[in-house]
Amino acid sequence: MGIFSIYSFRVLWGACLISYFLNAGIKIQANLTVTDEEITVANKVFKGENDKLEFVRNQFIPDLIIFFNKEDQKTGKGAIYKYDRKKSSFIQVTFIASKNVSSLETVIPSGNKLFCISLYHKIGFYINQSFKIEHEEAVESNYQYILHPDYPNIGIRIHSRSNIGVYIGESRWEEYRYRNDLLLFLKFDYVPKTKKYVYLSPVKEFIIHDGRPNMKLFSRYLVPDYMIVRDKVLLIERNADNYLTLSILDIQTNKESATYFPSLLKIKKVKRFDHAFENYYLELVHHDLTTCLWTTTATPYHFMRSVCYNIPLHDPQDVPDNFEAIDIQYQELKDVLKPFITFDSGYTWKAMPKTRSNVLLLNYASIILSVDLDTNFINYSTDAAITWTKYKLFTDRPKVLIFRKLSNSNQKVFMVTRVSSTKELNFTIIDFSNIFKLDCQSFHYNEWRLPKSDRFCYRKNCVTMTSRKPEIKCLDKKQNHIKEKLACNCTSDDFGCTFGYMPFADICVPDSLSDIDEWPHACNSESNDAVYYPGYVKLAQDTCRPHDLYRDINKISSNFCVRDEWTNILVLYTSDRLYMLRILIQDSDIGRNRPLQVDLHGKVNVSAPIAFDYPRQLLYSFQDGYITKLSFLVHHNQRYISRVMSSRT
Repeated sequence: MGIFSIYSFRVLWGACLISYFLNAGIKIQANLTVTDEEITVANKVFKGENDKLEFVRNQFIPDLIIFFNKEDQKTGKGAIYKYDRKKSSFIQVTFIASKNVSSLETVIPSGNKLFCISLYHKIGFYINQSFKIEHEEAVESNYQYILHPDYPNIGIRIHSRSNIGVYIGESRWEEYRYRNDLLLFLKFDYVPKTKKYVYLSPVKEFIIHDGRPNMKLFSRYLVPDYMIVRDKVLLIERNADNYLTLSILDIQTNKESATYFPSLLKIKKVKRFDHAFENYYLELVHHDLTTCLWTTTATPYHFMRSVCYNIPLHDPQDVPDNFEAIDIQYQELKDVLKPFITFDSGYTWKAMPKTRSNVLLLNYASIILSVDLDTNFINYSTDAAITWTKYKLFTDRPKVLIFRKLSNSNQKVFMVTRVSSTKELNFTIIDFSNIFKLDCQSFHYNEWRLPKSDRFCYRKNCVTMTSRKPEIKCLDKKQNHIKEKLACNCTSDDFGCTFGYMPFADICVPDSLSDIDEWPHACNSESNDAVYYPGYVKLAQDTCRPHDLYRDINKISSNFCVRDEWTNILVLYTSDRLYMLRILIQDSDIGRNRPLQVDLHGKVNVSAPIAFDYPRQLLYSFQDGYITKLSFLVHHNQRYISRVMSSRT
């Protein structure tokens, strides 16, 4: 979408999940065996080409795909390939327009078409799903073309003044003809599913426009940058200290809202911006280069720090939206990827074999596959990543250029490879359809309840899912695997840390960036002589809605002792880890039903005596005759000692 690449909510929350796995030290060995499963492999070789191959797929028609070697603008040398369904093979094609076009500079998806540009021939044209040419137009080499993602007849062609970084654009609106009026901008994006567009002018004025002459729907000066996701815009400004201040704009209402963070936070960079499930998500780099995921709290536009990490994330965007509870995340190791898959919306994860490619899913994960580290092989699973089969395709360890699903309607994948010693491109189709001898019937499916977050339901629903029994090799043709949704009042979103606090294991503690100085507080008998650990939204027990006293609150109450609003914390030890479990009082509406691991300071020995000061986020460890005071909040793998007590015991 224009200049900003959208990252899904999966990647943002995947940061938390992968970070947790690393801290937990998960070690899972995939069961890799060689078998002679019946798999059909077809190869097609094209000679005399380089490996600078580009692949474009239409987002609305996944079967509309095209491959091309980027053309030489002086000689016109290049190649175009497509998949011929009748021949079940890849073929090289030449488009017959006003000129015979056998090479392309670029291909742009728009609506249900692809816009193909050949600068050598100076023409552009659309192709439809049947690869028929629609609407040819002249193009110029000094222009760049941006088309609306939903409307092929809406677009803009631009050229830049590179010395000042300003783009000059001529737009077209409702017809395939560019206007003479010029648009000057630094950054430009179309708004999906609307005919609006947003841009940043050379004087750093952020503008929302709907295409009508001299009609600004919204204007805001002194905005050096922005990010857009669907119909939400993050406006990014700089303060006097050269750090960032943020506000969020709703394009549908043109309403701008300020964002609120703990007072000590200094934002150096915004890496991600997303909006999902009515919550906003920001991945921010702090002034100390810590990277953290921030999410909105019960108070609108007030953000809470969820997790911090320093691991690189890989975003394959290979899981279709209709895969419901399935997601894939990757840990990047040296030259390889370590993938993890979940089938229950992140409640549990399975490790998969290391790979240098993306992981592909066929027919709702009936088959899961990736390229092995030895590129002669692929690894695939037919039983939901329980066991893996290693299948040999090649003998000369080729370089893998492209690895993708061929279509959403079959069990085929394709690879484009090259051996370093040759000038040949090898298009390989791998067909898994023979593995499945029958279509899945109703009795071939398991029914299960989507795991609830803590003891609450998921996104205001109790969801019953269906999935193919892993041991049954039948073809899953279901389009929807959600069998039932039952509405419920009590959701996990109703129970979380308030603004200024952040989660730590099984409790909420003051965020160190909030500059909140708390001390242990002795409660009186009316509060059952228990210490109330602040930070939770108080819930009404009858409806599980936030209590009236907490609505629209943006300050932390100093009243830490609240009657019947307390729990006892049980600390559990293993030989090398420590867990926290909240023991609920009778009729309490707060709590979890499973222990959570505590990520402690690296120098803490869990076998030695440990004491916690929860409000001040401190722990005291007795080891080697010393009592050491440390901070127990660990972020970005920066483990540090707050103070070492010099007295010897």
